[in-house]
Amino acid sequence: MTFEHPAFLPLVLLPLVAYTLYLREIKKRNSRIVHFTGTTMLETLSPKPRLDRTATVVGLAGVVLLALAQSGPGIVLKEDVSNNSIVLVVDVSGSMTATDVKKTRLDAAKNAATAFIANAPKEWTLSVVSYNETVSVPSYPTTDRTLSANAVRDLLAGGGTATGDALILAYAVGRAGDADRVQESVAAGANFADPKPTDVILISDGAQTAGNTTVAQAAELAVELGVHVSTVALGTPEGEISILTPDGLTQILKVPPDFLTLQRLAQVTGGQFVSAYTEEEMGRLYTSVTSSLTRKPQTTDLTAHTIATGIALLLAAYGVYAGRRSS
Repeated sequence: MTFEHPAFLPLVLLPLVAYTLYLREIKKRNSRIVHFTGTTMLETLSPKPRLDRTATVVGLAGVVLLALAQSGPGIVLKEDVSNNSIVLVVDVSGSMTATDVKKTRLDAAKNAATAFIANAPKEWTLSVVSYNETVSVPSYPTTDRTLSANAVRDLLAGGGTATGDALILAYAVGRAGDADRVQESVAAGANFADPKPTDVILISDGAQTAGNTTVAQAAELAVELGVHVSTVALGTPEGEISILTPDGLTQILKVPPDFLTLQRLAQVTGGQFVSAYTEEEMGRLYTSVTSSLTRKPQTTDLTAHTIATGIALLLAAYGVYAGRRSS
């Protein structure tokens, strides 16, 4: 069980402490009555204990639940997402040619993605979106693992990085859930009817350099649509690539992964963030992400139920007490 406001939990103790003090006082009073009147007269004068005790215990339970409700109780359940639409979004910008991950960052990403596709639950619908300064869909939603694997295998690196645009298209592709509905989903956007629950796995290594949509804007839309984005930051801070300048000279550019942006994206959308420096780490990370996607934790708020139960118990206690008074 979880609590949104755990600082209020001590309130639960107040009615219990009050009841304990009440019992202690009753015990003292009864002992004085026994001393002066004897047990026979006490039994005659005392109210029916079972009914009194029942009303008190039921009422106390109601008060305790109302106090507990102030802390915002909840329960963590596992949501079965085995039938979700999963979209692999792969950065194929020029920085993915960096060799700080063998053979290159893109090669490591492709090998691990291929293994992920091969081991993904057969119920999953998989799609592949790739992007540099433009975005494409090498593989539309399908359960055919060969099509998805071939799409990943044929990816080539070069150009800028339009991460925000790629995410927007990935949401539409995933929510379509079927290749025949992708165009309709893209056109309708957030108003697409009967969308399929979607999770996105983004593999990237660098900051956004192109596109019309920022990563922050894409994150906001993901939250609105209920899409979870898990991110993989691939590469090392020392990564670099060689480019040719307009005058024909070779220039070395540093291309460190944008850890902060990718971590924030996953955090905001309820996904996982991981960083990988080797192909082996990529494989382990895909296994971890697969596990989390198979059954995803969700917190169900129990505050309203707790309040309702508390009120019901108080009413029941009053009913018992009223029945005792009328008898």
